[in-house]
Amino acid sequence: EMIDLKNKRAFLKRTKEESVRLDQCYIGSSINLHGRQLKIIEYADNFTKVTLSTAKEKTLAIIKPDAMPKMPLLLEIICNNGFQICEAKSMVLSRGEAEQFYQEHRGKPFFSTLVSFMTEGPCLVLVLIADDGVAKWRNLLGPTN
Repeated sequence: EMIDLKNKRAFLKRTKEESVRLDQCYIGSSINLHGRQLKIIEYADNFTKVTLSTAKEKTLAIIKPDAMPKMPLLLEIICNNGFQICEAKSMVLSRGEAEQFYQEHRGKPFFSTLVSFMTEGPCLVLVLIADDGVAKWRNLLGPTN
């Protein structure tokens, strides 16, 4: 059941909709249902959460400044490995944003160099989604050094 918060009334009871697939039903996705664009912000009950939340995971990816010339190839690799790109933004990270993103490395000898490198030019920030997305992304990236 879906409630229209503005009018404080139910506008959709249990119904079968052929155009909506399970792989589209995850927190953060938008679906079009009976002429309304709906954004899924939470699951209605624990059963739905357990059933759907294990299917998809979001992860954040950043294409670093030195890799930007290879962006078309990298995007093709990302998509060919089963990821959907939910959001994409080209930006130059501020020093504060880079420090926050890499905060787990604060205090390590390479931290300052890493932050300087990430702020020296534009990068592409992506929100990716896939089945077991975080582990799948780490596997695609390979070991870190």
